[in-house]
Amino acid sequence: MLLGLITVLSLGTRAAAQCDPLEDPCCWDPCMCDPCCWDYCSVSCNPGAPDCNGNGRSDYCDLQGGGYDCDWNGVIDSCELANGTAADCNGDGVIDSCGDPGTDCNGNGLPDACDIAAGIAEDCNQNGLIDGCEKQAWIHVETLPIGPIGVGFSHSFTFEDLPPVLGYGPSELSVDVHGDFDSPAEVLFVHVIAPGGDPPGINDYWGYYAPPPPSGDFGSSACAGGGGILSDLSQGFGFELGQTAPGGTLTGEVSTSIAVDPLLCQGDTWVVIRLRYFAATSADCNANGLLDSCEIAAGYTADVNNNGIPDSCDQPLTNCTGDFNVSQSVDGLDLALLMSDWGTSAASRDLDQDGTIGGADVAILFAHWGNCDQ
Repeated sequence: MLLGLITVLSLGTRAAAQCDPLEDPCCWDPCMCDPCCWDYCSVSCNPGAPDCNGNGRSDYCDLQGGGYDCDWNGVIDSCELANGTAADCNGDGVIDSCGDPGTDCNGNGLPDACDIAAGIAEDCNQNGLIDGCEKQAWIHVETLPIGPIGVGFSHSFTFEDLPPVLGYGPSELSVDVHGDFDSPAEVLFVHVIAPGGDPPGINDYWGYYAPPPPSGDFGSSACAGGGGILSDLSQGFGFELGQTAPGGTLTGEVSTSIAVDPLLCQGDTWVVIRLRYFAATSADCNANGLLDSCEIAAGYTADVNNNGIPDSCDQPLTNCTGDFNVSQSVDGLDLALLMSDWGTSAASRDLDQDGTIGGADVAILFAHWGNCDQ
């Protein structure tokens, strides 16, 4: 046993004698001479480390560095694209689901350009925008706080300048309340008035909000506020904006059950009515689901004055003497059209109906010069 100890000491002394720290720093800090000592990323220093993109760095280090895993699924994006587990339909090197949200207007995880190219979405006017995103939009409007709310008080509300509702898609009425709404007997009623109902009220909507059953004492949640989507009191079909107002103005009334005390909460009782629905944008003024420009180009609707708006959406045309191009004004263009038929018997330009386009017709045109509504 003693012999073995002497042997070890002897070897250690001999190794120390062969390494001079003053001449060789590796004697006291081996990492100074080993490039792999603190290298946890390079594949050359870490044999067997995964390197799916072949960039010489382990996948772990690529992921830790950020910017390589846009969908945060733990796999480097370029490897997903290479092995086909992720899509890049437009070949920009970015996984489709990670693209700019502004290029995916319908939120289906594909760039709009790919939807159009694959025939998944229409682009009838070939402007690079999906038709469905041009012609429709979610509309959110709400009233200012209406109060006080409680027995003895009834308030009216109005939504004005509403874009026309599409013939499909949901409509939703909801409320935020603050007041004596802490038991199921304390109910808010909302009556939406259908314009032009015949008989009156036949298509009106009646909805209500009641707080959920409380846990504990009834008074524990009073004045804490609440709200939600209105429940239906009418025909069981829910609120349909298309039945009550096809755009323009929507009016209604709000009241409560007899149990609601308007003086509770130090008199600070109110309700906010919110409306949310699927509307047609100005690109689909008649709300038929087709872009106006494509309707006009295909001949499905008329645009007599060539202003890019279907005539059915224009202000009613004024029959205006001398307005040959139906621009709703008599101006130089109309004069040019008149002069182009000078001396002929063109009936459409013969304002005095004497059988010849001449000076009398010019005089009549100048007498009507200007906007047709003047």
